[in-house]
Amino acid sequence: MVLSEKIDSLIRFFLYVLIFWLPYSSAVVEICVIFSIILLVIKRVVLIKQEHLNFFEGFSPRASALNKPILFFIVACVLSVIQSVFWKQSIYNFFTKTLEWFVVFFLVLEAFQTKKQIFIALGIFVFTAFSTACDGLVQYYFTHKDLFLGKALQPDMRITAAFKTSNGLGGYLAVVLPLVIAMSLNRSWRMYQQILFAIFSVIIFWALILTFSRGAWLAAFVGVSVLAMVFFSLRHPKLVKWAVVLIVIIFGCSFGAMEAIDRSDTVQWRIGVWRDSLRMIADRPVFGHGINTFMAVFQSYRTAHLNEPTYAHNCYLQMTAEIGMLGMGALLWVLAVLFSSSFKKIRIFAAKDNELMLLSLGLFAGMAAYFVHCFFDTNLYTLQLSVYIWLVIGLLVATTNQLEKG
Repeated sequence: MVLSEKIDSLIRFFLYVLIFWLPYSSAVVEICVIFSIILLVIKRVVLIKQEHLNFFEGFSPRASALNKPILFFIVACVLSVIQSVFWKQSIYNFFTKTLEWFVVFFLVLEAFQTKKQIFIALGIFVFTAFSTACDGLVQYYFTHKDLFLGKALQPDMRITAAFKTSNGLGGYLAVVLPLVIAMSLNRSWRMYQQILFAIFSVIIFWALILTFSRGAWLAAFVGVSVLAMVFFSLRHPKLVKWAVVLIVIIFGCSFGAMEAIDRSDTVQWRIGVWRDSLRMIADRPVFGHGINTFMAVFQSYRTAHLNEPTYAHNCYLQMTAEIGMLGMGALLWVLAVLFSSSFKKIRIFAAKDNELMLLSLGLFAGMAAYFVHCFFDTNLYTLQLSVYIWLVIGLLVATTNQLEKG
């Protein structure tokens, strides 16, 4: 094994550790990212010397359809930092948070080049999610605290497992649920394997219910609906109309269940925050107020003046307030390219490899669930959940690349 391959193996090891520990420790996440970056730099320096490359050739990221929109987004963030009202704070967070998203994405593309490597990563991913769901169930029904970190069950009986909030746990589980369901549909696996993943799906679903996070419920519903619609259109096109009817019925029942939970005070509070956020956007619409300045600047825009600063609880509004419509437009470009290119590959190459197709579809649907949940919470501003989605995006692109190769 050549030196660059050994370094790739080490990067994969740290990413496996990151996936495993992601729900439990932000410190481990950061350490794994830092070590992976160091290893990547060493690898690229070695390649420059061995292959006589110039600096830009040696340190160029792996090619993908997202490279151009990501570059545009980074430029928009830099412009926002330059005119930020708290420019020192914005510079710090640009390098320590915003760039970390894309570092994680390109690390995954760098290290996961084979079907086996992707399967191992997704195996750890599903095992950790299943363990986290079980932890939440134990927290609710038995110990009233989570097993790993000792977090107490919330006073309103909403589970958190190892996450800080029930909404964070809900966002995490909503992404993995479509993937596990997709795995249970793999007919090339043995029956006991399909049953095992079906059981995993039920346990993760039940833990998701016990978060009582209506935003996460809606996100999971969208994710599973996307999974069902695309799966039936590819495998059983004649059943698509029945899938639509079933989805409508489930949505009606789910909406009724959500309405039965009285959270009118929370809903009104969020609507008020969103309304004030729009006023904040209107003042600096193009470049925004600067990265990571929302909580400080927003206080002067609040209709209900409270002592404690708050997030917008809508990632799109908060990001527009911070980096302006230019930055938000760039992010929407990233997402549009990501969804369109992934769906195109899944549709065109679905017949090549059923396993990879289902994994790609599960990740695709989970990604859709995540970005729906971003309408109601702070996912992109939480270390664990922001790293989480760029891991998922990296694995999706790596999986669809394998699907394309056949």
